[in-house]
Amino acid sequence: MVRQGEPGIDPAGLVVPLAGRLVATGDRWQPYRLVDAGGTAVDSVAVYFGHLQAAGRAELTVRSYGMDLLRWWRPINCTMSLIFSQADRLVSQRSMVWSRTYDVP
Repeated sequence: MVRQGEPGIDPAGLVVPLAGRLVATGDRWQPYRLVDAGGTAVDSVAVYFGHLQAAGRAELTVRSYGMDLLRWWRPINCTMSLIFSQADRLVSQRSMVWSRTYDVP
C-alpha cells in the first residue's frame, strides 16, 4: 500500500516481457499448448487443458482459458526470474564472504 507522500509506481510504465505463448496444435485432443520462453510446454497448464477436454469443453473455451492463463503467467514468470536473479547474486556474495571468513580446504 502506498502511503500519502510516498512515490508510487505507475503501472503504465511497467514492462513485462512477452515470454511464452499459446500455440494451436491442430490436434483434436490437445488443441492448444501453453509454452514458456524456451518453447517447452507448461506441464500444469497441459494437465488443466486435459481436464477441460475431458469435461467436453469446446476448443475455443480451451483457447480462451489459455489466453487468460498466459496473461497471468507472464508477470509471475517475470517476477520469479527477478527473484531468482537477485537470490543468485545474494548467494554469490554470501559465498565470497564465507570463503574469506573461514579457511576453505
